[in-house]
Amino acid sequence: MKGVDPSRAASLVRSAFGSVLLLGVAYAASIGGVGTLIGTPTNVAFVGFASQRFPDLQPITFLDWLLIGFPLVVVFLPITWWYLCRYGAEIPISRIQFGASSNVIEQELAALGPMKPQEKRVLLVGSATALLWIFREDIVVGSFRLPGWSNWLPYPDFIHDATVAMLFAIVLCVWPAGRKDNESPAERRVLIDWNTIQHGVPWGVVLLFGGGFALAQGLEVSGLAAWIGGGISALKGLPVWVLFPIACVFAVLMTEMTSNVATVLMLMPILAEAATQLDVHPYLLMIPATIIASFAFMLPVATPPNAIVFSSGWITVPRMFKAGTALDLIALVIIPTMMYLLGSTVLQLR
Repeated sequence: MKGVDPSRAASLVRSAFGSVLLLGVAYAASIGGVGTLIGTPTNVAFVGFASQRFPDLQPITFLDWLLIGFPLVVVFLPITWWYLCRYGAEIPISRIQFGASSNVIEQELAALGPMKPQEKRVLLVGSATALLWIFREDIVVGSFRLPGWSNWLPYPDFIHDATVAMLFAIVLCVWPAGRKDNESPAERRVLIDWNTIQHGVPWGVVLLFGGGFALAQGLEVSGLAAWIGGGISALKGLPVWVLFPIACVFAVLMTEMTSNVATVLMLMPILAEAATQLDVHPYLLMIPATIIASFAFMLPVATPPNAIVFSSGWITVPRMFKAGTALDLIALVIIPTMMYLLGSTVLQLR
């Protein structure tokens, strides 16, 4: 940077580019997670609650969520990038010049080498899982209908997304990963072993889900959700496009103070009861609130990505709060608007 003391310039590069880069990684992880049904635990929490609370409603499939979430990612990710580069640091990122080699990324990619056989097998399993999720149910576009593969089976009602996930989890446990040099056949490895499952799977998240579902059930059985939902019945008669932002505001205020998964699990029974009281489709309130719960950008406690980048020491709470507040306000405009349009066209919600 011209006219800036070298030591000051190095400090600006670290504080400006470094903090923006870390914030970008954290925010992109949260934004990208809403693109698919399994991208973030909040989506899974919503689907789990909805299947229990409204068993008669059409379930949200992997493809349904992809058609809703992916457009949001495409729209919001560039906005986040532009905002962070322009306003996320002390100086615009465009003014920073780097003295390091410009081919660092190419060198790192070359150091990775070609894909190993086990990496190709995991890629194949992941791709097959996604395809079976997408094409499990019938795909209807206007008068065109593509039959889902589950309809070819004797009991299609017994097949769910969880069935596919469990099938390929078993495949990973039995598919050989190939032997290392000087390794005997008895030491043959598989793509994922029990030790990895035992210590690598985030069982804390599983317990959080279980506890959250128990809490949600408690809210319903105790009548607390009905009591709160009854209080919201004063909003009956308002158009749906007004109810969307209200649900999103509730969710974004709660998720900044606690885990976004806990927010969804606590908020879903209340919104479900409110939708019943207001005589609107419950997904119209629950899906926007679920999505915006992942868009928690202001505080480290809101999401694990925020906490991880904050622990680096390069980001202060005021800087994260400033960047996150603006993005949350933008999300409160974009998400209700897009969900109103996508919910009407993709899920045929009214």
